[in-house]
Amino acid sequence: MSHDQAAPPQAAGTALTVGATGVNPIDGATWVWVSPGRFTMGSPPGEGFDDECPAHPVTITRGFRLYQHPVTNEQYGQYLRSRSGVKAPLYWTDRRFNEPKQPVVGVDWIEARAYCEWAGARLPTEAEWEYAARGPENRQYPWGDSAPCATLAVFGQDWEKGRPAEVGGRPRGGSWCGAHDMAGNVWEWCSDWFSDSYYASMKTVWSDPTGPSKGVYHVVRGGAWLNGPYYLRAAHRRDSRLGDRSLHMGLRPVGVAPQD
Repeated sequence: MSHDQAAPPQAAGTALTVGATGVNPIDGATWVWVSPGRFTMGSPPGEGFDDECPAHPVTITRGFRLYQHPVTNEQYGQYLRSRSGVKAPLYWTDRRFNEPKQPVVGVDWIEARAYCEWAGARLPTEAEWEYAARGPENRQYPWGDSAPCATLAVFGQDWEKGRPAEVGGRPRGGSWCGAHDMAGNVWEWCSDWFSDSYYASMKTVWSDPTGPSKGVYHVVRGGAWLNGPYYLRAAHRRDSRLGDRSLHMGLRPVGVAPQD
């Protein structure tokens, strides 16, 4: 398979090979199976920002279920209706951002984590996220190594007038495991604290890393509808405060409630 071909998801009920799909009965979200494996995390010198270095081998020892798309407004609405007293996202009544199939935005890290807990899930680690985006072939972008374009990702829009698109609208931009919208549309919260270099949390064995034990900011990944193509690289990372409820940040959970 070339770096510019996304692995097609398999039908639900098949063996859990990469790209197999299922549904979370709590919020109706489709997940894709990400098989364990090894990949190179980060960027070599000169290719990315300093905080993407050093490039290093990482082993993901356990497969996991990743939401195929970012959480949508429709799904988040189910959560709000089921939990009294939960604060609505910041842009919940803004017509530019509240269509049912658009990814939810205006949710901070604590709110994103609470949604995941309600859905029987959790936020992905930064390593899990990057592995799902680039895979063992170490793709530069989820779809491969070719530059982003409008048929592959949602990006490069005006801050004042742009907006995230309905999830799943760029299937050609899917990753090796069949996850969509991992580049562009919305930034996605990860569980890890942010460090400005991987050296800050480097371990002798890079297996299932979870990042620093403490910090000020959390990691977000993937780029958004308003960013340029350079920010859509699978190795790119940025930091954000726990309480950030920005109009370009959403979430993509890992794992679902037991159902097999």
